[in-house]
Amino acid sequence: MKQIILTIILAVSLINCKTFVKISDKTEFGREDGFIKVFNPAANFKSLTYGDFKFATTKDIYKELKAEKSNIRNILFYAKTPDPSYEYYVLLNPKNKNFNLQKYVVKDTVLSSKNFVILVSKAAPQSDIRFIPSKIFEINSN
Repeated sequence: MKQIILTIILAVSLINCKTFVKISDKTEFGREDGFIKVFNPAANFKSLTYGDFKFATTKDIYKELKAEKSNIRNILFYAKTPDPSYEYYVLLNPKNKNFNLQKYVVKDTVLSSKNFVILVSKAAPQSDIRFIPSKIFEINSN
């Protein structure tokens, strides 16, 4: 009986600790006004960003781009650029909001009743730290 309870607890813990949200694979990429457009119709989410980023919407691609282990969960997408070298995350309805404030600037916003959290590496230029969170929109708002 104890083993069954432990198995159930472990299964629930693993389900709740997914790195990427279920709909992250619905994230698409395009171009708009000279920027990369990242959008996810299932989340009613759109953002604009610079063109030199590589993106991850699955755990396998994330592992390729991110060398060190991370405890960040509920990722809609992850972005990384080489020059200057920095990263950012867009999270969807994160359950744990204990982020490393020494490493990331955190911006929290609600769109279509969904909580999006943007984590931008403090290694980013200040102009990028301001730009990235300012270009987050509902798809239907523009």
